[in-house]
Amino acid sequence: MVTKQSIYLDKKAQASWDLIPRDERNDSIKEFLNKYASNLEGGQRSQNIRRLELEISHLTEQCSMIQTELKTKESRLEQLRGDDEMIEVDLENEWLELERCARAAQEAGDVWQSYAGRADYRVHSAGMGRVYIENIATGRTTSNFQKGTFMLGMQRLLDTGGRLKKLNMIPVKMHEYCVVHLSPTLSVQGDYIVYRGDN
Repeated sequence: MVTKQSIYLDKKAQASWDLIPRDERNDSIKEFLNKYASNLEGGQRSQNIRRLELEISHLTEQCSMIQTELKTKESRLEQLRGDDEMIEVDLENEWLELERCARAAQEAGDVWQSYAGRADYRVHSAGMGRVYIENIATGRTTSNFQKGTFMLGMQRLLDTGGRLKKLNMIPVKMHEYCVVHLSPTLSVQGDYIVYRGDN
């Protein structure tokens, strides 16, 4: 399994990075990570445990996305078989607007809460098809959602006529909080997420 990760470098580290030939960078990083892992307590055992944990996490995320997509398709099929009017929206533009709002929120230090008001969040970074969220209480910044997750959630909302119960749009709660807070076309009305379009 191959995964793509982003790294953030200060100016000094960037200068060192630029000295490494492009075709050697991947091997250099792998060599460093393997050497670092081998020095950790437990050696190979720790590496195997961490690798399996990452694979399980990745598969769990994939499973959640597949389950969400399945429910979306089932809902869409039900609507197509009936006479309900479908809401047509350019999801690509919706994503671009959300990404723009995420970058603006990051620059402004915008903070939002969970629905219950028990946790605070802000955008850690946004770009390249992903939005990273910081849990302010824990300082964790690795939780993120991608364009595909957003589009599946939006499609599910639209397939229910633009009105869907909270916590049913996106599998990961903190990702749903973020999307609903940042998107200019979404709002919360009571227990529901509502698509309001250009209104």
